[in-house]
This record gives sequence, structure tokens and C-alpha cells, in this order.
Amino acid sequence: SSGINAEYGGDMSFGKEDVERMVDLLQNYKENLTYSSDIKLQGSIKRVIDMCKSDLFGALLDIHEYQKDLLIHSQPPFTLNVTDSLANNRNNYLNYTSNTAPPQACC
Repeated sequence: SSGINAEYGGDMSFGKEDVERMVDLLQNYKENLTYSSDIKLQGSIKRVIDMCKSDLFGALLDIHEYQKDLLIHSQPPFTLNVTDSLANNRNNYLNYTSNTAPPQACC
């Protein structure tokens, strides 16, 4: 997965592997909290772990990874250079007007 690049200086996106690693680290940390004063912290860590393991969070990660892949691998269907487009239209108009005969007077 992409991870957090360049020690927080780059892309802050993350993937499933990063979340799994975070959950493992949190579980290890929680297990090492042994003092009675750590009970509130243990409860908070458990809630974060449960949230990361939830189906909703997994679905959000899937959507995030899909959108990131789509943006990285897709190319825009076309690019429009407005200056070139205007110049081409002007040249086409000038060529058209110089190659057409003036209107004839009728009657």
C-alpha cells in the first residue's frame, strides 16, 4: 500500500494493509496497558479497533482505494488548448472569407 509517504510530508492516503498494521499495533499496545489507571485508555483503544474492523469502515476503504486507482490510472479523454483552438478558428474563418466570391447583386 502507499502508506504515509515521506514521514507525513507527502500523500496522506492509506490502504487496507496500513489499517491492518495500525490495528495490530493498537492491539499490542492495549495488551501492554496493565495499570488500573489505563482502563479508560484501553476502552478508547478498543473502540478505535472495533471501528477499524467494522464493515462500514472496510467499505469506505474500498471506495477510497477505488477512487485513488481511478484517478491514478485514468487519462483525461481529451485536452483542450483554448489558445490553439481560437487561432485555428480564426485561420479557418480567414481562409473561408478569402476564398469565397463576394455576393452578386441581383436584379
